[in-house]
Amino acid sequence: MQFGAPDLPSPVAAVHAMFSVMDQTVTVLERAFQLAKSGSFATVDAIGKQLKAEGYSVNQITGRVLRAQLIGLIKAAREKGHA
Repeated sequence: MQFGAPDLPSPVAAVHAMFSVMDQTVTVLERAFQLAKSGSFATVDAIGKQLKAEGYSVNQITGRVLRAQLIGLIKAAREKGHA
C-alpha cells in the first residue's frame, strides 16, 4: 500500500498523507477543537501550526473567548492524560 507522494519512503509518505491534507468536511474551528481535545498540543499556537501544516487557514482562530475555550480543552485533555 502506498501513501502520499510516490517518491517518498513509506513511513514519511504515511505521515504526509495524514497531516498535510485537510479534511474538506471538517471546518478549521472543528479541527482546532479536535486538536485541543487530543492532548497532543500544549498551546493554541502549536494547534495553529498544526492547522497550517494540514492546509487550514488560521484566520478564524482568533479572539479572547475562542482562545480561552481552546486553552481550557488543552488543559483538561493534558490533565486527563496524566491521570
